[in-house]
Amino acid sequence: MLICLLSLLLFQQPAPVEVIEVAEPPIEAPAEAQEPGKEISAPVPEVLVELPPDTSKEAAALMAKVAADQFPTGKGKLVDGLNMKVEAEEHGEHPHVISFTVIYTKFGAEQLELIIEDPERGGTVAKGFDGRDYWLREGLREGEGKAQILSGHEFTKDREAVDDAMNLCSDLLLLVDIHGLERRQPPEALSVLESGARVLSGSLRRHSSQLWDYSLVIPANSLEPSALEVRHWTPAEVDADGVETKAAVLLYQRFEMSFYKRFDGRNVPQAIDVFHSLDSELPDQSIILDRFHWSSH
Repeated sequence: MLICLLSLLLFQQPAPVEVIEVAEPPIEAPAEAQEPGKEISAPVPEVLVELPPDTSKEAAALMAKVAADQFPTGKGKLVDGLNMKVEAEEHGEHPHVISFTVIYTKFGAEQLELIIEDPERGGTVAKGFDGRDYWLREGLREGEGKAQILSGHEFTKDREAVDDAMNLCSDLLLLVDIHGLERRQPPEALSVLESGARVLSGSLRRHSSQLWDYSLVIPANSLEPSALEVRHWTPAEVDADGVETKAAVLLYQRFEMSFYKRFDGRNVPQAIDVFHSLDSELPDQSIILDRFHWSSH
């Protein structure tokens, strides 16, 4: 697991997930991406400070300190709602910048409202998910516009936009609510790199209830996380004769956080770079929190 983690520390710059097919899944996730079908070769890892085999207690203690530092004005308040204005820059073949407001809650049923400029509809619209149905409303002032249920094939892109926004909010909860990560998916191990950076490693349930491995990097002399790497291996499938019918698949994301700012008493990263490739030097997406409010029930 720690070999793959080095990819977090090689780049010091402040959605969709990369899918890589390989012949067999290694025991540890790779530190470099490769084209489908090519072998994975790991670089020489950074030297680790020796620690005892069982570091779960030390990991739990450090996670508690990080959580307390993130929300020093209160105790144990878990974030289950977000209300924020976001500027997201998509890099790649067709780069573009988009600004939107999103209201999201995971209290009870997962619900979301996305307010965005929609050129195809000639203005600002709201679209979202109420826990049961996808909906669209073109009139945003009180009493304006009637919500339309997005059930037809012609609304596929609208539903995908809402799903993407819900996935983004779910990811942001991991970064802005260390209390939640500490309580629901506590770290299982602590490693210390020669540079002094501390690495908290564990497992968590993410999209589609898949079990993902995570590594949270805490720089030396700081309690503000600088990076979170998550990865999930889907094992290869073989038929009754032992012939591989489907290659192993690695799902991978890395979030790099910077420019911490106090929002509603909570210290969270204002700039977040998202990487979908193991060897990317530049982010696939850059997110800026222009406005951020959180809620806890």
